[in-house]
Amino acid sequence: MYLGLQVGSREPVKPPIDAFVEKFGNKGLVKTKYDVIRGGQHNAATYVPNMESSGLIQWISEHMQGPTE
Repeated sequence: MYLGLQVGSREPVKPPIDAFVEKFGNKGLVKTKYDVIRGGQHNAATYVPNMESSGLIQWISEHMQGPTE
């Protein structure tokens, strides 16, 4: 299982992603790429551009299974 995760450093409520990545990330079958957007908030204005610049979209694309038919 591959999980691409990102969070803005200025989120109104900090989700427990750090704890999840620490406990499960890159251990066994769970592979993660985690990025904190410096100054980012929970909105498309900061999330969408960062998906490309952080390499998150490229990373998850490399691990997705293509169409079978």
